[in-house]
Amino acid sequence: MDTQPTHESLYEWLQRRGFPGLPAEPRRETSPRGEEVLHHPDGCHHGEDTAHWAERPGPEGTPRLCGCLFKDSLDATAGQEFLNEQEFLNKLGALHHMESVFQRSVREDPYSLGDGFPQLRGLVTRHHRWYAEKAYRNRNVLKNARGRANTHPALKQVGEDLVGEWDAVIAANQPEETLLNEEIVRYAVRHLMSRIVLRKTLGLHLPLMNALQDIVWKWLSKPVTTTLIEEYFSERGDTLRKHACDPLIGSRFRMGLLDEIDEETRQLLARDTLMACHLGGPDTTVFETEEGLRPVIIWNGIRALRGSFGLGEYPQVACEWFSRQDEERKRNSLVRTSTPGGAVIPICENPGLDPQQWETALVLWDESFNNRDDPGPYRDQKTAIHAAATL
Repeated sequence: MDTQPTHESLYEWLQRRGFPGLPAEPRRETSPRGEEVLHHPDGCHHGEDTAHWAERPGPEGTPRLCGCLFKDSLDATAGQEFLNEQEFLNKLGALHHMESVFQRSVREDPYSLGDGFPQLRGLVTRHHRWYAEKAYRNRNVLKNARGRANTHPALKQVGEDLVGEWDAVIAANQPEETLLNEEIVRYAVRHLMSRIVLRKTLGLHLPLMNALQDIVWKWLSKPVTTTLIEEYFSERGDTLRKHACDPLIGSRFRMGLLDEIDEETRQLLARDTLMACHLGGPDTTVFETEEGLRPVIIWNGIRALRGSFGLGEYPQVACEWFSRQDEERKRNSLVRTSTPGGAVIPICENPGLDPQQWETALVLWDESFNNRDDPGPYRDQKTAIHAAATL
């Protein structure tokens, strides 16, 4: 993926997207609020009473745009059923939000994955595209052929160009399922091991504790092909060796600790069995982009969904990581809050359901609530899943 950093104003974005009718030299003014605003060079038709609502803010530190800047483009469609200036600015803001989501997923590394999780990075780009189209503020901006949201030709072209570029990136970075599952397992293990390493290094000097955390974190940033002892004696272990062999204060470090951490890591990595899981709770359909990688992984594993309940498929150790996150959130919050993506509760090993069988299993379970006196055998989700596997 392109890693070129992008930080541009709304005006620069529109120029890059080839927006027609945009003045080449807008007039820059400073508003009474001290904000820089770009206006049409022929003058602004807004008075003091309408000036603020007619402006569209851009990224922090960049000029705002006044609606008068689009006078030429809007005049070109006068008399036709296109957007008025306020609607135009609202749709423009929604499209720019989509652009920001796209740039964040493609040209940034929003979850600090580095180069060791290429499948997850491809998944992030696909998830962010889904989110950009489903987010409330963006609804119907890209896809609403019969509505007014797409009827201004300039905005429609900007949206189509954005979608085309996004589609090309997604097509070039399609996750491969087996490799993606390996990365999900490794990502979950990396987080679970942080607590284990902390527990095993309690009582050691803080620099040594941090060095051990760092080398385990980096070790799990790529597919594990070495032992932790080999990592200790490699170039990546320089800092750890320095603190482990401190000649002045000593460290109480023992090589057996590396073997213990290595063994626990491999035990967790082996917990890669795909589990059929119950999904539920008010946040099951909340997959914001600012909430870490958890909602992205949960979104990817959904196999059937009805409202806020459904069925999904996740590696066993990922389920354990989800559960640990739930526990930590409950422990660290004074107010009970659900975790992004909702609850993920393992039911049984996935018997290998196809898409239709996942839907059938959910229907069997859901319909068991229709008769309170006799829910039948499918109130048990494991029974419903195995029944669907035979159909």
